[in-house]
Parts: sequence; structure tokens; C-alpha cells
Amino acid sequence: QLSSRKTKLMVQDVKKSYFYAPATRDVYVELPPERAQPGMCAKLNKAMYGTRDAANNWEHAYVEFMEHSGFRRYKSPPCVLYYSERKLRAVVHGDDFTFLGDDVALDWCTTIMQEEYHIKNRGRLGPDKHDQKSITILNRCVEWRSDGIHYEPDPRHAEIIIEEMGVQNSSPVVTPGIKTSLIPEEDDPVLKPDQATKFRRVIARGNFLCQDRMDIQYATKEVARGMAVPRQSHWEK
Repeated sequence: QLSSRKTKLMVQDVKKSYFYAPATRDVYVELPPERAQPGMCAKLNKAMYGTRDAANNWEHAYVEFMEHSGFRRYKSPPCVLYYSERKLRAVVHGDDFTFLGDDVALDWCTTIMQEEYHIKNRGRLGPDKHDQKSITILNRCVEWRSDGIHYEPDPRHAEIIIEEMGVQNSSPVVTPGIKTSLIPEEDDPVLKPDQATKFRRVIARGNFLCQDRMDIQYATKEVARGMAVPRQSHWEK
């Protein structure tokens, strides 16, 4: 509990977030056919999706807004903000805002967000009957239970890895890995480019998934040793 009142979790999305961020450099774009004239182009006043610094501009824009509203930004990680007087915390990931506080603080937060942005309220998790009990945050399944907040990683990542490797009918094991013998490089051919791309793709997905799946961290770390020059032994592992 952050206060004597019940602490709850609220999730909001900002629609077309980059268009709220002022452009910080001169960027020119072609006009659409119906507006185009010979020798004419457009200069962006706001950040535009697909431009190099759009995400950075948006970060500066939302931080300035939230600090002006009373939040203070943590030095590490910088995407976490705190409003001490209101006992309110915020975590920002792109255009996804997750707030932690009591109903009064969350209602105030919703008001200032609606005044500044076009937002979508995705729900409020809490212990009361009218509160939601489950929600998806960054594809993670988050549930409010009697003993606290539980979350599960996006199951689709594991499904894709299993499908990519063609092991749908294999049996699971409880050990994180097995001991393997070193193979001389001359007896361990480098994977063909398309297979090497697939190898790296699977490992990258595993790296993302193992942030929430401690049981696969060791295995992912071991196979990631072959990311630079994937070989047949890495593929088998």
C-alpha cells in the first residue's frame, strides 16, 4: 500500500503519440498528391512516424508534460516517474502509461492525461468489485489476486520458438541444459545465411522472453554464445 487508501494499477495508451512531440530539427517531406505543387514540399512542425528522432522527441515531450504536472523523473530507470505528494508512480513504455496509486490519484491522473492527449483507458486493476481483475500490459497477462499482482509473459513468444524449431511433438525436460563437448571449428561448419538468420531470430526472441522466464535464462545465454558466427553445433544445442 502506498497510502491508507487502496492502491490500484491503471493502464492508458496515448493515441498517435509522436504527433504531440515538436520537431527538434528541420525535416522536409513530400506533399500528398492532392496538395503537391511544383517545387513545393512540407516542413514538419511535429515528430512524424518513421523519422529518425521521433521516439526521442516524444520522450522529451511527455517528460516535460509530466514534470510540469508535478512528477519527478528517476535517474535510473528514466522511464519511471513519481509524484510524492499524491503517492503516485508512473512507468512509460513508448505510448503505454502504467500508473500505480489510489483512486483519487488515478482519477486526477486521468483528468490531466485527457486534457493533454487523446488517450484510451485500458482498465484499472484493483481489489474492489468494480475493478478489473486482469489486463494485458505489453502483451504480458497481469492479474489482480488476493495475494498480490501476478503476471505471465506473452505465451506467443514460446509458441513461435517451438514452431520455428519444429519441436512441437518433443517432450519437455526439467534441466536447464546439458554438457557438450567442444568441436574443432574445422569439423563444425558455419550455418548457411538463411539458417543463420533463423537462428539469430529465435535467440533474439528467447532473449526477450527470458526477462520474465527465469527457467530459460541459462539455456538462452548458452545458445546466444553462437550469435556472432552461428555453427552447426550451436543449431543443435
